[in-house]
Amino acid sequence: MTPRPDPLAPVRARLDAALAAGVLPPDARAEAQALVARMDVPVRVVLMGPPRGGRSAVLNLLAGARVVPDGLRLPTLRLVAGSRRMARLTQADGRVETLSDPDPETLAARGAVFVEMTADLPALGRISLLEVVAGPDPEAQARAAAWAARRADIAIWCSRTFDAGEARVWRGLPAALRGHGILLRTHADDLGGPEARAAAIRALGEAAGADFPHVLAIDTPEALAARDTDGPGGIDRARLRASGGQTLIATVLRQLDDGRQALADRADVLLCRHGLEAIAPVSAPSPAATRRAFEEAVERLARAGRDMTQGAATPTEVMRRSVAELVWLDGHLDAVPGTDPLLAAARDAATRAADMAQLMQVENRDSAAVEAVSLMIQLRHTLTRDLRMVA
Repeated sequence: MTPRPDPLAPVRARLDAALAAGVLPPDARAEAQALVARMDVPVRVVLMGPPRGGRSAVLNLLAGARVVPDGLRLPTLRLVAGSRRMARLTQADGRVETLSDPDPETLAARGAVFVEMTADLPALGRISLLEVVAGPDPEAQARAAAWAARRADIAIWCSRTFDAGEARVWRGLPAALRGHGILLRTHADDLGGPEARAAAIRALGEAAGADFPHVLAIDTPEALAARDTDGPGGIDRARLRASGGQTLIATVLRQLDDGRQALADRADVLLCRHGLEAIAPVSAPSPAATRRAFEEAVERLARAGRDMTQGAATPTEVMRRSVAELVWLDGHLDAVPGTDPLLAAARDAATRAADMAQLMQVENRDSAAVEAVSLMIQLRHTLTRDLRMVA
């Protein structure tokens, strides 16, 4: 995961200065210290889902290293940043054992119920990763998911099907975490050719989209292979895009940036409340024009999704329709008067999606139709969510 400019840097410097100068009253000082502590902790990403859902491979992809070898089953694993490779193993009776530079096979053989591992990997400067391992029993799944939810900021549900039992477990998690959820259809390579894959992802998006802000598909072995090449930076970017890996990484990065921006906004409000920064103008409520535009866009994208799902469209036809709808959305939102933050964010997202879809169409990859449909589904769910916040 590539480093990006940190939106917290400027406000973090002002918080540090305010704390050092002792100009905040006690209650505000405690709040500022809590915010600084949150800023110093990498965003916590949890990987959930049923057995054989492909979680370990996704952990390897996000970590940027093959931490868990193929076919090896480890207990629940937390991966965090550290200057060297260490592992802290917790046994069922509470005993704790620390190993220096352990190999994965040793960890698997120890019979622990939980492993916390440190590693010196660039990605771990921004995120920590928690893979939740539980048996197939729905109650065991629910207990493990509830335990993990208290230790997570972003949740990725890895599954081949997302059946009714999985849906019940997911819906039992806190709404705040579900609002930062990703449904990841792993093993996308077993869906068949491009046409079958596009149809399957459209159907999954329609069935589960109300439960997840993002519904994606990935051929994880292909994505991992794309990161192990001898190309620039060791990544075959075209192959990574085609596998769905690039879309997953980009989605996680956007969620990271959104979360850190929210922390920055809270810090700004705190400083402004105590006269330590010029008061920023309060954004006006989103106007009626924004609501109407969002409603029209959601209705149109939903209709397009139904048309493509119910018909026997070829991948080329799906690609053409997806591009047309995303280009329409870009122009539609750009024509709406107003500068409220929700509208501005939607415009940016629509422009990026339209540009990406047109690039996919030019590249003409086998997976392009699937990726374009995923973009449409993501935007529709984002607009549906934002409608709840429009005045």
